[in-house]
Amino acid sequence: MSSEEFRRFGHELIDWISNYFEHVEELPVLSQIEPGDLKAQLPASPPEKGESMEAIIADLDRVIVRH
Repeated sequence: MSSEEFRRFGHELIDWISNYFEHVEELPVLSQIEPGDLKAQLPASPPEKGESMEAIIADLDRVIVRH
């Protein structure tokens, strides 16, 4: 990853965190999943090639926060 890409994704992650805090009151207080559900959504082993940062950031909403 180039330094320019690193900077861009760093800014995207800071924006994601800021948006999360702006809307945290709208999110459930307690977990909406059962123990082990998150782990079950992840691959059993790491990928041979790294995922794109776009996919990783999308996973924050899809898997972690579940918007």
